[in-house]
Amino acid sequence: MTSHNVHLIQVLIRHQRGADTVFLVHPHDTWRLPGAGAPYLVLPTKKTVGDVFAPFIRGASLETFVSDVMEAQLGLGADDYALEEEISPVPVCMPAIHSGEAKQFVICPVDVWVAPSAREPLRMRLTGEWFTPEEALAQERLSPSARAVFQHLLRREEELNQRYAAHPEEELLEETPHRLLRGARERPSMQALASRWFSRHRGGVRYLSRDTLHDVLSAGRHAFDLRVADPSLRYQLQGIGFTWSFFTHQDKQDLHVHGAPSVEIYGVLEGRMEIWWKPYHDRGTSAWSHQVLGPGDWLELEALHCHIVHWLTPGKAVLFHAGPGTLAGVGRLGVKGKTPCEDKDNPCPCLKPPEIFQAPGVAYAEPSGKPWGLSVRALIRDEQGRLLLLRRSLESKNFGGQWDLPGGKAEAGEPFDVALLREVEEETGLNVILKRTVGTCDDEMPCVRVTNLFCEVIVTGGALRLSSESCEARWAWPEELAAIDFARPMKAFLQGMV
Repeated sequence: MTSHNVHLIQVLIRHQRGADTVFLVHPHDTWRLPGAGAPYLVLPTKKTVGDVFAPFIRGASLETFVSDVMEAQLGLGADDYALEEEISPVPVCMPAIHSGEAKQFVICPVDVWVAPSAREPLRMRLTGEWFTPEEALAQERLSPSARAVFQHLLRREEELNQRYAAHPEEELLEETPHRLLRGARERPSMQALASRWFSRHRGGVRYLSRDTLHDVLSAGRHAFDLRVADPSLRYQLQGIGFTWSFFTHQDKQDLHVHGAPSVEIYGVLEGRMEIWWKPYHDRGTSAWSHQVLGPGDWLELEALHCHIVHWLTPGKAVLFHAGPGTLAGVGRLGVKGKTPCEDKDNPCPCLKPPEIFQAPGVAYAEPSGKPWGLSVRALIRDEQGRLLLLRRSLESKNFGGQWDLPGGKAEAGEPFDVALLREVEEETGLNVILKRTVGTCDDEMPCVRVTNLFCEVIVTGGALRLSSESCEARWAWPEELAAIDFARPMKAFLQGMV
C-alpha cells in the first residue's frame, strides 16, 4: 500500500522579550518522550491532509485550519489573531503520536499575529514557555516536528539576511518573505487584516464597515483591493477585469503614468486630492487639464490618458479600475497595472506644466534617485494634555539644537511599531504602546528621502530620562507649539494638521 505524507499546520506565535523575539511552545497532552514519559514541547498544531482521497479535507483553506487551532484549541477570540504569512514546508520523518510508527510528515509553519494582551494569558493557560529558536533547540523535550521548524527558521533567517543585505529594496515589497527574528508586531499587518476580512466574506455579498476599512488602511502604506474579478466570472470570460482599491495619502501617487487600456474612476472619502491629465497622444503643456477633488467628489479617466495624482492633504480615496484582462495587483497604484511615462523601454515624451512641480501639499517631484528611509515619531501626552518634546543635542547630525518628538529611524526590515517602541525607550526611558497613526510627511535629506510617520502612543511604564541624543525635555501645551523652534519634519507635520 502506498504511504502518503501527513500534512501538519504548526502555528508560530511571536512575542517580544527585551531585544529577543521568542515563540510559544507548550507541553503536549498525549505525545511523550520514549521511556521517560515526559510530555514533548510542541508548537500549536493541526493535521490537514492525511489521505489524498479525503475530499472533505482537500479544498479547505488555510484560514479554516488556523481558526480551528486559534479558536477551538487555544480559546482565542476571532479578533485576537490574524494570519500573517505561510513559511515554506519542512519535510520530516518522525514517529506518529499514537502508533509510534515512523511516518513521513510535511510540516507547514504559519506566522500568526496574536494580540499583545492575549499572549501571556494564553501561555499561562497552556503552561507553556517563550523561547528563542536557539533556546528551544536546547530543550531535550522539544518535539521532532518543532525541532525541524526551529532549525528551518534559523536557516531561513540567515538566507533572508544575505538576500536583503545584497538587495535591500526587495524587503520593502509586500510579496517578499519577512524576517521573523527581528521583532513581534504590536498590531497585525495591512495584508493580514485584509486577508482576514476576505476569509470572513467568501460569499457573493461582502460588507465592509467604516471601522474595518480604517483599520486596514491605517496598518500599511498600500492600497486595499476590495474586489478583483475571478477568471470564472462571465465578465472575465469576456476579457474584462475590475477592482475597487482603497488607498490613503501614504500610498504614493506622485508618478507620471499613462493609463493601460482601461477606465479609472477616483473618489475621495476624506481630504483633498489633485489630478492632472491629458490624452496620451496630445503634446504640449497646454494639453493638460487639472481638477481638485474633495470629500464626495469623483472623477473618471478614460483609457490612454496620461495622468498624475497626488494628495494635497492627508486623506482616503477609492479607485475603480476596469479593463481588459485580469487586474490583480492594480492597487499598487503607479506601479502595477500602469506604465510609468519615464519607462526607458516605452518612453512618453510628455512636457509637464510648471504648476505640477509647484503644487502645494504632497507635491509632484521628479525621481531623485535617492533611497527611501522610514522615521517614526511618538506623540506622548501627560494627564493634562501636554506634549512631550525633546531638544536635540547641538552635536546631533541632523536638526541640532531644535525641538522634536521622541523617535528615530526604523532599521531595514524592522516593523514600524517595533521601531517606535524601541526608539521611545532609548530616547526617553518610557515604555509605550501604539494607539494609532496620525499622519506622515516626507523630508529630503542629503543622502536619503525620509518618510516621517507620526504615531500617538500610551505610556505604560518607565521613568523619563534623556539619552545622549537630547539635551533638554519639556512638556508643551498645544497653544505653545506655534512659537517653538521645531525640526523641519515636525514643522511640516504641524502645518499639515492645521
